[in-house]
Amino acid sequence: MNQTKSWIQAARLRTLPLGLSCVLVGGACAYSANSFEVLPFILCLLTASGLQILSNFANDLGDAIKGSDDNRSGEMRTVATGLIEQSQMRRAILITSAIVFLLGSALIFIAFESIPIIVVFYLLGGLSIWSAINYTMGENAYGYKALGDVFVFLFFGLVGTLGTYYCMVHSFPLDLLLPASGTGLFAVSVLHLNNMRDREEDLKHDKQTIAGYLGHERSKIYFALLSLVPFALFGTYALQHGFENPQYIFLVPLPIIAKNIRTVLKNSDPSQLDRLLKVNALSSFVLALLFLVGNIWLG
Repeated sequence: MNQTKSWIQAARLRTLPLGLSCVLVGGACAYSANSFEVLPFILCLLTASGLQILSNFANDLGDAIKGSDDNRSGEMRTVATGLIEQSQMRRAILITSAIVFLLGSALIFIAFESIPIIVVFYLLGGLSIWSAINYTMGENAYGYKALGDVFVFLFFGLVGTLGTYYCMVHSFPLDLLLPASGTGLFAVSVLHLNNMRDREEDLKHDKQTIAGYLGHERSKIYFALLSLVPFALFGTYALQHGFENPQYIFLVPLPIIAKNIRTVLKNSDPSQLDRLLKVNALSSFVLALLFLVGNIWLG
């Protein structure tokens, strides 16, 4: 594998829908509030993509250092397999962090004029970068302390969705917590499925996850809830806002998710769960995209 392919592998582009979904949902709600702006929306998409890639780079390096990727199933990790040197990945993490910082700065200065709000969003941006890096890196990596689900819910759900909305509308309606939470739960479902697949190997390296605490059978129920509750949350938001029938197009991925849940509930070999990761990630993205479409073209 040449160096370019190795970096594409390390970026794990199949995970990008997770970072983009919250921005699409925030943008859809901003459009409903008649405050949609193209440039802030594009900068939110770019910043979210950068944070996702940064997280993937840091995860690749962090797990390799701790030895968690030595016998991992699923997508190949580049540092653990020697395709990318640790020093190269450290530089990539620094460069990606700088790019995310610049993108975030451009977004903040375009979207806001109030100094206190600018300071708050810089703090949120800093926390987002810290969260992306420290999932598996460092002695106190929170991904090794069963806190990954919490941080993914916060940053891929609440912060991403509410932050995108606020950049355009400059307000926080409480009912926006419904789709924001739904987006976050979908992101957690992908992480949890990944942790179910790697549970035995993670336990060998003292990596604690919710999947590790629950065991394989109870993890299936947790996964089912993470995958189904988002539809209820989006549906409740749609009812509250008087969506017309065509706007419920966001429910299209539901049968696919139901099939995924059935497959997981019947699973006895965690290594077979890898192929389902892309399905849940893309289903989350499709729901978010159709939610946006429903608000723009069908509203």
